Amino acid sequence: MPAGIGNYAYYDFVETWPELAIAIYELEMRLRIRMRRPDLADRLLEEYGVLRDAMLELAIRASLFATEELKRSEHDTRVRPDTHGEGGPRLEDYLEAKPVGPQDLMPGSVGVANWELLDAEVPWWITNEIGNSTNVGRVLWGTFYGSESAAAAAEELRREHPLFAPGPGPASGTGMIENPIPARRFIAKAVPKITAFWRSEFNTLISRYDAEFQRIISGLAVRP
Repeated sequence: MPAGIGNYAYYDFVETWPELAIAIYELEMRLRIRMRRPDLADRLLEEYGVLRDAMLELAIRASLFATEELKRSEHDTRVRPDTHGEGGPRLEDYLEAKPVGPQDLMPGSVGVANWELLDAEVPWWITNEIGNSTNVGRVLWGTFYGSESAAAAAEELRREHPLFAPGPGPASGTGMIENPIPARRFIAKAVPKITAFWRSEFNTLISRYDAEFQRIISGLAVRP
């Protein structure tokens, strides 16, 4: 994981980019000074710049794709009806991916699911992601509501109503929690598709660069 670039659950990045940049610099110097081929040195730098710019664009495209995939996965793994905002901050509003940096040193780097943002705005997200069994056996007193109806806190109704209000009410009652909160793993389930997208895009870019690099190297056999 790249150091000092944020607090994300997952990253996509080119781990060997610093080594690539150094190798390009050394080859450029060799072409320009030792081999007296400034024409090829200029082409090498130009193609490196093209690749770097393409990686910056990849970071933006991949971040947009990843954000949508996170939101889709969160929606598809829900176990209760939608609260339509009645339950407070919506988890989906704080699921995001961003280009992370410094992009000038590691272009194309993307952070997926900012857990610092999630902790600050919807701290219960982690319970939804990994599940929780600590409340099994606890007795609730209150009312399930939403879905145009209300009902006492019977355990079998927990997935029919999106919200729960503790305390007395016209339809309140008691119920014991018999099942743990299931692990939805919406972030973990989104990561494979996000990574597949990023790698596919990266492979296309690096294949093009490799082809251009081979053309540059083959130019050594031709004197200007």
